[in-house]
Amino acid sequence: MSFLRQAPVQKQQEKSTQIIALIGGATDTIFPELAHYLLYDSGAREAARGVVAIRKLEEFRSFIDFIFCEMFPQYLEPCFLYYQDKGPTLKNILTEEEIKEFDRLLITACKLATVYFNKQEGVRWSDLLELVSKK
Repeated sequence: MSFLRQAPVQKQQEKSTQIIALIGGATDTIFPELAHYLLYDSGAREAARGVVAIRKLEEFRSFIDFIFCEMFPQYLEPCFLYYQDKGPTLKNILTEEEIKEFDRLLITACKLATVYFNKQEGVRWSDLLELVSKK
């Protein structure tokens, strides 16, 4: 508790900025396990950022949107339609079962990304999807 009182305001503001960049957008925190994992494990965030991507992170409103669309490119168009206010969030497109399965696949892929990152081996999101789909 004393740590929180001693933490500079700037650090708290930086954490708020990280949270906004991590969640939101078309996925709008429908993947709670993934959001929690990435929010509280900076090593996992760093490893996920190190995965070779096809698209640029800057194209997306949130890091989770980015990861989701990299792994499941069939949702790229609905994601960008939502950004243009021309489509619903993924919460309104996906079923509860799909959301749970995607959350499981995404968090497993991020955990694998950490393994590859620690070994200093390159990997693509599509490779991670292939690996986690077999489990």
